[in-house]
Amino acid sequence: MKRFDLDKAFPETPKEFTERIDQTLQTIKEGKPVKKITVRTMLIAAVITLAVGGIAYAIINLGQEWYYNTRFTAYQEHEPDKHQAIMDNMQTDIPQESNGAAAKLADVKVQDASWAGEKQVFTLSLTASAKDIGKYELHSLSEMDGDGLYAASIDAGDPDSRNVHWLGTSKGFGLPKDVMADPGKQLILIDLEKDLYIGETQTVLPGYMTDVFTTDEGLVMAVHEYDLKLADTAEVEKMFRDIKIPEGMDEAQFVLDNQQQKERLMLQAEATKQAIEDNTDGEGYLSLRLPYSVIPFNNNEFGEAMDGAAHFRVYIGK
Repeated sequence: MKRFDLDKAFPETPKEFTERIDQTLQTIKEGKPVKKITVRTMLIAAVITLAVGGIAYAIINLGQEWYYNTRFTAYQEHEPDKHQAIMDNMQTDIPQESNGAAAKLADVKVQDASWAGEKQVFTLSLTASAKDIGKYELHSLSEMDGDGLYAASIDAGDPDSRNVHWLGTSKGFGLPKDVMADPGKQLILIDLEKDLYIGETQTVLPGYMTDVFTTDEGLVMAVHEYDLKLADTAEVEKMFRDIKIPEGMDEAQFVLDNQQQKERLMLQAEATKQAIEDNTDGEGYLSLRLPYSVIPFNNNEFGEAMDGAAHFRVYIGK
């Protein structure tokens, strides 16, 4: 299905939804998933400071039910069957553990996951917080330089060009010391926009889209979505049926490009399906691995990245 087909069906499609569709089409076209942030509004709320200098976070159930009913509601409006399938297959008690140097600085928790096989979609939500909240303030790496205007050296032809890094928070967008909740703390940045690996293999789950942001409670939250159709050779086959040659494009080159793309996606689907089978236990639980990294930031410089990984299992059925 092409984008304009969706626009005809839903003439008032919200911007966030169309961006997600664009990203899926880009993934199919280019092969490697484009990790594009669909929503960039930062939602950091006021910090509650305790006498000991720590932060108390409000107790709230941050997960996909909250996310799809509060931040991204396009599925309820435009794909209610998909939204219902995600909710019906939600798993909240996720067996998990994290390791690596980054795990010493940040707590990463898989909040919930939904393997909705009938709609061929897998969704996942995570939250991250600094382990020592009295010393560190954690933000997503994607919140840094979100306007794309940072350059190592000033572009004389661009009056908006800058050679200092800016951070986006609810206070605004500017120098970290000006927009952090507590500029007296050490700023650390977490990168949760990584490929999701199947078990301990180097095979990734395809069709990746993500939304990473800061919640009102000061936690970094990420919601990832994966298109399981790209793990199904029959579905890949359908993608290449009845494709019309764009006007003005060389027919022979177009046919060749599509054939090469189809072969690549078919091989990917076969490898993904096999990895899923090999890493699903007798009880129907699939092992997954999500790498992440934590980067210190000081004096307009990024420090050395520390790596970690969340290992967890989700039920996909026997």
